Amino acid sequence: MAVDWLDKSDNPAMNEWGVSSEDIYGAIVLINLHELRYKIALTNDFTTWQPIHAPEQLQDLEWLDPT
Repeated sequence: MAVDWLDKSDNPAMNEWGVSSEDIYGAIVLINLHELRYKIALTNDFTTWQPIHAPEQLQDLEWLDPT
């Protein structure tokens, strides 16, 4: 996904929900069921990605937003 694609005027999902790229987070998840392991990365701007090292990081995503 790219910000340009998310914010296109003819993007039906974004238009239906009335949101823009600034309103959502992105995630990439890789799950290895054989070894019972996972890797997750999150983004708030679809340019920089932050790895998740512990499930507790998913409880509050404010750390993704710069202050």
